[in-house]
Amino acid sequence: MAKIERTLELKGQSAEEIYKKISGGLETILKQVPAKDVNLQRDDEKKTVSFDSPMASAKLQCFDGRVQFELTLGLMASMFKGKVTKAIDDWLAKALPDSTKKS
Repeated sequence: MAKIERTLELKGQSAEEIYKKISGGLETILKQVPAKDVNLQRDDEKKTVSFDSPMASAKLQCFDGRVQFELTLGLMASMFKGKVTKAIDDWLAKALPDSTKKS
C-alpha cells in the first residue's frame, strides 16, 4: 500500500476559513472516480473530511494556519501513485493558492 501525505501552511487563516475553502473539493474529486462503496464522512465541528473505500482511504483535517491531508492507496490503486500524487498537488494548489507546502 502506498501513502501520500501533505501538510500546507496558511498563515493567518483560521481552521474554519480553510475548511470552507477546501472541504467540498474532496467530494468533487470522489465524484470523478468510478469507485464503488465509498463512505464519505464530514465533521464540520472537527473540520475534517474523510472517506474509505476498497481502493483508498483519506483524511483531510484543517487547523488554524494549516491543513493536513493523508491518503492511503490500496494495492491495486498503488500502481497509480504518481498520477494520484500529481492530481492531489494540483488540487491543493488550486484550492489553496496562498499556501506554503511543508511536506
